[in-house]
Amino acid sequence: DDNVKDSTLKLAFKHPTQTTIVQMQKDGTHRVVYGTQLKDITGKVKMVAVGYGREAEDGTQTLGGRSVDELSANITTISQELNTDATTIKHVSLVGCNLASNNPTDDNTSTYGAEMLQQLKQTGVESMSARSEYVAIGPDGRKLTSSTGTSEWKHKDGKAKTLYSFDELTGKVESRVYDDKGTLVRYNGKHLNDDSQYKTNIIFQLENKDDTVKNATDALANKHPKNSYIAKMDEAGNIKIYDVDGNEVALNVNGKYRINVVGHGSSMKTMGADALSNRITALQAKLNIEQTDEGRIALVGCETDKPSSSGTAAEITSLAQLVAKRLYDSGNGTINAEVTGRTTQIEVNADGTKTMLTGGTKTVYSWDTDKGE
Repeated sequence: DDNVKDSTLKLAFKHPTQTTIVQMQKDGTHRVVYGTQLKDITGKVKMVAVGYGREAEDGTQTLGGRSVDELSANITTISQELNTDATTIKHVSLVGCNLASNNPTDDNTSTYGAEMLQQLKQTGVESMSARSEYVAIGPDGRKLTSSTGTSEWKHKDGKAKTLYSFDELTGKVESRVYDDKGTLVRYNGKHLNDDSQYKTNIIFQLENKDDTVKNATDALANKHPKNSYIAKMDEAGNIKIYDVDGNEVALNVNGKYRINVVGHGSSMKTMGADALSNRITALQAKLNIEQTDEGRIALVGCETDKPSSSGTAAEITSLAQLVAKRLYDSGNGTINAEVTGRTTQIEVNADGTKTMLTGGTKTVYSWDTDKGE
């Protein structure tokens, strides 16, 4: 792939005299196309694996079309060709899009990097890094990340990078995320010091008499109690906002926000995309959210992104897609908010994290300003 080759060359020419490029097929066949031969390398080695980060048809994460098992086998093959008396691979950097989750409350199943490190433990690899956003390589070989993949590319955005290593006492893989100042903000998928990446978290409870929905709403709100609020709509269609203690409040949202729309997926589908979108729009108006404000709207219900059985492949077929389309309103609506849905069943745990069934996927929809779609 030309893009992968171009990115690899940019990375190599950042340190041209200290870099070896290995071109490897999935079956393990490989050749050195630039730099020192593997057997002649000395000293500590950092390996950079470059490829497209994508989900396979079964929902598992891949890098360069390789599963965790396949890529770890490829890296092991290279490690075995090194002169182990002179060198060993200590760190592996996975350079591909969205290989880690930057938002564990939306997706705590992004374990590609952790599983990879565990499998490579016997080879001497001590740490690994992966990015939670879109990744590009600049002309100077610097790694850039973006939440949209189309604009606002950043260099050294700490919160977009997850570091994996082994706990010295237990030997288990642990994960850390630091902000741009070097402060630890997430450990093993949990935000520290109530450091939600959103300035305001709104949990929109769609069903007021259902215990499952109410419990899920409370769990999500109590995950970040200092900046979380619960929104409810009464039988007359009036929306009221409450803090986590149950006090009604008047709230104006400024800055990055997230709305978790909580209900049974079947109830959301019965309501329909039009009615659901209208409720979300009404909530945004109640909170004085501007259309230009950056945010995320998560449909927290089962199978909200499961394609319907009717329609062609070219048609919009899932509830999440339809809601996104209506909210974006051909570029006249909430164009800076992502909309997320899931293809399978989802459960909100007591600590406010979300768990999907194995094989399920989360889809993030966003508005592409350049393409106008």
